[in-house]
Amino acid sequence: MDSRSFETRHLIFDAAWKADASPPLGKLERAFDYPQFLRLKTDAMREAAGADVGVIWEHTPPWNRWGDSLPAGPVTLHDLATIDMLPENIGVAEMTGAELLHSRPSATTLVADRRDPAHDGKAHLSAADIDPARTYRVAMGYFGMPSYGAEPDRMPKLFPFATPEDFLAVRTDHIALKDFRQLPTQVIEATAQYIRKHERVSPRPVCFDLTEYIMDPEDNEYGACDWLHLGVEAPWKDAGKGADAGRTDRYTLNLGLRAAGEPEAAPPRGNSKRFIDLDVTAKGTSFTFAGLDKKLPVAVTMTARRHTIAARETEGYRLADAEANDGVVGRCLLVNLRLADAGPTDVAGTAIISASELRQVWRQTWPDEEDKGSRGFYAGYHRARGEERKPPEHEDAALLLFAGEMPKTATLIAPNAGYNFGLAGVSASVALKAGSTLSLRLLLIAFDRPPGSDAGLAQVLDALREDLTRNDE
Repeated sequence: MDSRSFETRHLIFDAAWKADASPPLGKLERAFDYPQFLRLKTDAMREAAGADVGVIWEHTPPWNRWGDSLPAGPVTLHDLATIDMLPENIGVAEMTGAELLHSRPSATTLVADRRDPAHDGKAHLSAADIDPARTYRVAMGYFGMPSYGAEPDRMPKLFPFATPEDFLAVRTDHIALKDFRQLPTQVIEATAQYIRKHERVSPRPVCFDLTEYIMDPEDNEYGACDWLHLGVEAPWKDAGKGADAGRTDRYTLNLGLRAAGEPEAAPPRGNSKRFIDLDVTAKGTSFTFAGLDKKLPVAVTMTARRHTIAARETEGYRLADAEANDGVVGRCLLVNLRLADAGPTDVAGTAIISASELRQVWRQTWPDEEDKGSRGFYAGYHRARGEERKPPEHEDAALLLFAGEMPKTATLIAPNAGYNFGLAGVSASVALKAGSTLSLRLLLIAFDRPPGSDAGLAQVLDALREDLTRNDE
């Protein structure tokens, strides 16, 4: 049962110090995460302003909002008002399709008018749908709105503009908004009106964006591949200190496959994904892609092994029994997926490791750019805890491991989620020859630096490389 159904929040009280008791505006068919809430606001702004397109340019930064989700069920104005801290009015302006295409990478959400026959209300507007020559009426909030743009190295130190004409005459300056005006309606008021009008509201899916799909594969779609989403709990109990002690993290290994040569983008399809929670106590778990829509003859066998990490008596580190206690400096869970292609066609795709929530970007992905060449057998998430300018006291990581040549990896980052924020996943390409097998490994590892030692998790991984990547099947 979804515990979010029972979530209550009372952040604002009336003059009598009582919780808001206003009647519900309508009902949310399913819970909304923050990107879905942004799309709801975008739909509401577009409809309230009678615009062609609604845009959310950026996430509201975490320090300017109280919440980041809405539970399923009845929703009130109080629920909406206690997401973002600061109100913002709807702005309306004209933009050409070319200007929207230019600004598109900066927008977190771009929604077309549902009255447009080209859109069925199931996906946000894609760049391919925009006519560069057409002028669009665009509704937007203020935060992150395009404004004065310039080439920094050519910007004057002072801005002595006496008139708007002087300002617009500078070649390196531009404002992509024409006939901009502010409406008296606030964004949240428009959202409340939208829910009241439609009565029952569901999250709007995103269909062609891999990052958005990995952020929420249950509601979004990425039809180019059939998907296995393997959820893994990483219990760092007794391996962390302070706030890390007893913490349990959740990661997902997302494996998307398609026949080699098929396009990397495709419309949504039914029966294209499976969600499995790995049972680490089981001897093995099996799954076959043949049961999904593309009917790929690829069988997957999943095994998991727990280990402790012990310091050797002489030098270095070794994997020890999961129940060991002496000399233990860390713990790990090694998950091995063995893929077997029984068909006559090569298979391609991607393997993506993702966390249960967005993370900071800086120093959260591993390895860093400066040491990719020297540490070429893992890629994924990394966190460190400890005093500033000192070796970390605790490190943990969730990593894809590669025994042979390391494939190309990429970082998936939510667009404009905020400065240094929005890490959604780390991906690596997958290639499986017809009739062959492939081993794909996921490592969840935590390390506590022994007192007086300068060692770190990187050194531990170097010492354990052979054991972690050895084919012992």
